[in-house]
Amino acid sequence: MTSVQSVMFKGGLPADCTCPICEQALRDPIKLNCDHHYCRQCFEKEGRAPECAQCQTIIQPELCQHDRAKHKQILALPVVCTFESSGCQWSGQLGTLHDHLSECTFKSSLKCEKCGRQFAKNDLERHREKCDLNRAVCSYCNKTIRDSDLERHLKTCPEVIVSCPFQCGLSDRPRHEGTYELMERDMGSFNDRQSRILSAADTCTEMFGPQLIWKIDKLQQRTNEAKSGADTTIFSTPFMSHRFGYKMMACACLFGDGSSAGKSISLYVLILKGEFDPTLEWPFNRSIKISLLDQNPRPEERVNITYVIDPRKLKANEKFLARPRGERNAAFGSQSFCSLAILQNYVKDDTIYVRIDVDRCETLPISLKARDAKERKQTLESLRLKTPDVRVHQVRPVTGQSTSSSAELRV
Repeated sequence: MTSVQSVMFKGGLPADCTCPICEQALRDPIKLNCDHHYCRQCFEKEGRAPECAQCQTIIQPELCQHDRAKHKQILALPVVCTFESSGCQWSGQLGTLHDHLSECTFKSSLKCEKCGRQFAKNDLERHREKCDLNRAVCSYCNKTIRDSDLERHLKTCPEVIVSCPFQCGLSDRPRHEGTYELMERDMGSFNDRQSRILSAADTCTEMFGPQLIWKIDKLQQRTNEAKSGADTTIFSTPFMSHRFGYKMMACACLFGDGSSAGKSISLYVLILKGEFDPTLEWPFNRSIKISLLDQNPRPEERVNITYVIDPRKLKANEKFLARPRGERNAAFGSQSFCSLAILQNYVKDDTIYVRIDVDRCETLPISLKARDAKERKQTLESLRLKTPDVRVHQVRPVTGQSTSSSAELRV
C-alpha cells in the first residue's frame, strides 16, 4: 500500500480504518481477539503493550489474525492525488493511487538546472522562462540584470539613446545628456520651494492657529485627586498669545472650584511674566475663547462648548490683567464652565481636549456709562446672532470669597 504520508483521503480517514497505535491508515491489518485492529508492524513491534489500546483487553497473539476484509475496505477508500495542490484533479480508490502517481504529470520530480528548485512537469518550462537566476546584459550600459527586470531597466537606463520629449530639437542623445540632468535640477528646485512653502505653512499655523490645545489625559485619576484635595488644580504648559506676545497658561479644577465644587468643571487662564512684557500694552485687553472640544469622529456633528472672556479696562481687574509683578497674575475664566454630567459627553479614552484662542488684536474699548436694561438686552442679542455657538461673558472682579456662581475670577 502507498506510504500513508502521501495519502489524502476524501472526507477524512474513518475511525474503524485507523490504527490506534500509529493513528494512520491500517497497513496489513491484524484483527485482535477483542475485534479491534492494529497495523501488522505495530502489532509485531517490540515492547508493545500487552493490552488493547482501545479497550484494555489482554491481547492473546494466538487468537489474532490478518483481516482480509478490512484490508479490502481500506484499499477501496476514496482519495485524491498527492499533488492536488499543484493542480492535479485526479481522484480514485486508495488501491489505484500508486499506479496514478507513477505517471502523474504534476509530480514534483524535475529540477530547474539554474536554481535547483523542484517543479511539476507542467510547471517547469514556465518556471525556466522566469527563473530569478536568468540574467541578461543591457546593450546600452553593459550592466548584468535579471531578465524580468530588463524592460523596466531600459525605461531609466542613462545610456539609452533618446530624443527630447519636449521637442526642443535635441535628438539621438544618451538619456543622461538629454532631459535627465534638467529634470534633476528642476526636482531640486521643486524640493527647495516645497520646503519654503511648508515652513511658511508652519509659521501661519503658529501665528493664526489656536495658541493652545491642551490634552488632559488620565481624567478619572486626576478628578479623584482633585476631589480628595490632593491636587485641586492642574496647569497646562505655558504658551504665547502671539509671536513676541503675552506669556500665558491655562489651569483647570476638574472637580470644580469654590461654589462649583462637585458640580462643574472650572477652566481659567492666567498671565505669566514674559520676556516681551516691556513692549506690550497693559493692562491685557485681548478677548479669549476657552473651548471644550467635541471628539465625535464625524466632524460635521461636533458641538464644542465655548466660553468667551471679554476683558475691560477696569481698575478692579488690574491684579488679573496688569503687567505681572511676580511670576504670574491671578487666574480668570469660568468657575462653572459646564456641569460634570455634561463633561462626560466630551470624554474619550479617559481624555479631554481644551483649546485656548487669544485674539491677535486688542478688544475695542466700550463706553462705561450706565445703560438701561433695554439697551443691554439689545447688545447681548446682537452678539448672540453673530456668534450663536458661544456664550459671551464679561470678566468681573471679585473682592473676596464669592458664594455666587457668577464669579469668574480666581486668585
